[in-house]
Amino acid sequence: MAGPTGTGKSQLAALVAERLSGEVVGCDALQVYRGLDAATAKPSRDERERIPHWLLDIADPRGAYTLGDYVRDADATIAAILARGRVPVVVGGTGMYLRGLLKGIVAAPPPDEALRARLRAQVARFGAPRLHRLLAKLDAATALRVR
Repeated sequence: MAGPTGTGKSQLAALVAERLSGEVVGCDALQVYRGLDAATAKPSRDERERIPHWLLDIADPRGAYTLGDYVRDADATIAAILARGRVPVVVGGTGMYLRGLLKGIVAAPPPDEALRARLRAQVARFGAPRLHRLLAKLDAATALRVR
């Protein structure tokens, strides 16, 4: 189940999970973060006690949690639910997470922190417009997208 915040997805997922002997797997880019409860429509404490919910409050909001992290965690969670003979019910409002889970993602290299530091230093010294001009010389299409 996917859709906008506040449309009743979580409640419906809990009902479906109850009827199918299932467990709910969160698919929301904000609900994964601990402490970000406002405006995320996380399932209530009662719902979480009645039906197992996974991938809620698992990430530190001060750190990065990527699409790759989500797909890896969701795949492992779904496999564990199936191994228990239960039905995974995936629900959330992040289409990118759902697409990644269903269609897979392209492996990307890890961030190059040394390169990022050099680029930040260049922005601090010369300003962002100069760096953008360099990007336009190297990759005009991307430069148009990141104005």
